[in-house]
Amino acid sequence: MDEPPKEEQQINRSFDLKGMNIPIERLLPTKKLPPHVLKSSKYKQTEVSIREIGIIEPPVVFRQKDASGQYLLLDGHMRVQILENLGHTEVFCLMSTDDETHTYNRMINRLNPMQEHYMILRAIERGVSEESLARNLGLDIDRIKEKRNLLKGICAEVVEMFKSRDVPASTFQVLKKMKPVRQIQTAELMVGANNYSSTYAKAMLSLTPADKLEVVPNAKKEERLSPEQIAGMETELAHLETEYKVAEQSLGDDVLTLVVYRGYISRLVGNHEVLDYLNQRHPEILQEFQRIIKVSVTDGQQI
Repeated sequence: MDEPPKEEQQINRSFDLKGMNIPIERLLPTKKLPPHVLKSSKYKQTEVSIREIGIIEPPVVFRQKDASGQYLLLDGHMRVQILENLGHTEVFCLMSTDDETHTYNRMINRLNPMQEHYMILRAIERGVSEESLARNLGLDIDRIKEKRNLLKGICAEVVEMFKSRDVPASTFQVLKKMKPVRQIQTAELMVGANNYSSTYAKAMLSLTPADKLEVVPNAKKEERLSPEQIAGMETELAHLETEYKVAEQSLGDDVLTLVVYRGYISRLVGNHEVLDYLNQRHPEILQEFQRIIKVSVTDGQQI
């Protein structure tokens, strides 16, 4: 019996991972920015961030099928216009495999508080005055100073834990009232609970012993928690801390197990006979195996 022809299973990507530099004049916008957007604080903030830091996320384009050498601009209209206004003639873009625009993140160039902080520090290091930053961003000079001093008083361990997370500026203000060891404890619990709100931080602050505070608060009596509330929160906190430690201890074993499973599945699918069989008889299983192979457990992706 003749063997059926072997067909490789194609895995479709949304982007060409390499990307390329494209002349701005070859980009065809798919929408026009409204006048009010050009005057918005978001536009001014994005302009300053691009000028001082550069593009955080490349625009997304789709190559025209004709021979014109032009590209549809699917996402990044504001970024491209700002670059053009700043005198740039080309931009590095990600290449999309389809011309759909609704799947892309519209908020991709919005900076989180830590990114704003580093942007302002970098601008100041380059000689840009705080007054000029305030004027360009449409902010009061005091707000610029707050953003500049965002991480002042925050220990390095906490900065490292929060560097890839969107933590509100108000949360950092609460953490500054704690000593470093308590900051670290609070940050670990926040990461474990995936809750970075200032409300959570204030709850932790209210449960912090005086010897772990930078400044002992002189709050009014009516603003303090009752003994019953404190006791309840301490019980809940102890339970959460225990769960966090258990999860932390089991993480290494779980990651190792996933790596072993993924390696075995990768070798299994690498066998052409097994690949052909799954492709013909159980394509849904093959698709799931290929998804598992692509997962990076060290990057926090979930299988």
